[in-house]
Parts: sequence; structure tokens; C-alpha cells
Amino acid sequence: MTIYELSIDGDNATSLDFPIQDEQEQFLLLAEEKITNNLSVKAQWQEFLVLKKEPKIDMDFNDINDIGVYIISPRAYELLHPLFDDSVEVLPLKSDDGTYFLLNIIQTTDCLDKENSVYTALPGGQILEYENLSIDPQKITCPLFRIPELPYTVLITDQIQDIFYSHQLKGLHFTENEFVTSDF
Repeated sequence: MTIYELSIDGDNATSLDFPIQDEQEQFLLLAEEKITNNLSVKAQWQEFLVLKKEPKIDMDFNDINDIGVYIISPRAYELLHPLFDDSVEVLPLKSDDGTYFLLNIIQTTDCLDKENSVYTALPGGQILEYENLSIDPQKITCPLFRIPELPYTVLITDQIQDIFYSHQLKGLHFTENEFVTSDF
């Protein structure tokens, strides 16, 4: 199994924006306090309005405001939703061309094989940079996840990459320096 960092194709991406300032402020507060800290926002969630900026290219994966909060198209949702477990909240967003879905990962997956990984970490364990990360695939329950040592990085399995390519989805970027290897 190969693990990749979720990376948006910035060269071809159309960004999503909040046209209503109050909603943008509410969303950014939720993102800062909860979403980027792997906490549920279901109780506080409202269906925020997002619009595509020019040029309006249809993308199946978007990173809203470049803060590591990912949104998928209705088509990507239909293909990927059956793979998600309780560790992922899927939250609706309104748009001028339908409903999009924000992916909120609310649990980290403790699957890093520290003995077989090469990385530099802070005293608390958070990884600053890595050369190689070895992930135990037997501990992965969802193909979209975060590990405690990289709390702001979303990881995906090759299962999502396979769906991405076989259904010709748009918006992700895969390169060799962005993948995390699994040696099990």
C-alpha cells in the first residue's frame, strides 16, 4: 500500500471563496478552533455558501482558503463516501453549481512505525520534516486520515488514488516527493 499526502493541483485549481463576509468569518473561526484540531463541528455547522473564483474550472478536490481544509465535488462524494468511516465528518456547502462537501477528519490514526521511519520531530512528537515515513496499513481504517505526529497533513491511500484516476477526477496532484511509504 502506498500512502500520499493530499495535495491539490495548484496549477489548474479554481479556488472557492465565501461571498458573504460574515459566513467567511464564522467558517474561519470553526476552522481555526476545531477543524484543524481534528474536532467535530457537526453541532455548529451551517451550510455556508461558497463560489468558484475565475477561471471557473470544474475541480473534484479543492482546498478552501489554502488552510488545509478540503472540499470535494458531488461526483467525488458519490465515489468516495462509501469508503469513509466515523473518523470523517462530511459537511455540506452550498454553491452556485450545487452542493460541495467539506471533509473534516475528527480522529487521528496512530499508525506510524517510528522505528522504521526517518524524520525530525519536536520534543512533543510533532514531525517537522521527514525523509521516509513507514505506515502500518493494518491500522488504517479509512483511506483518508491524519496521524498524530503530522496533525495538519491529510494522508490518503492508493485506494483514493485509484478512484481518482479510474474515474478521471480532477484536482489532486501526485508526485514522488509527496508520498509516504508503507513497508509492511
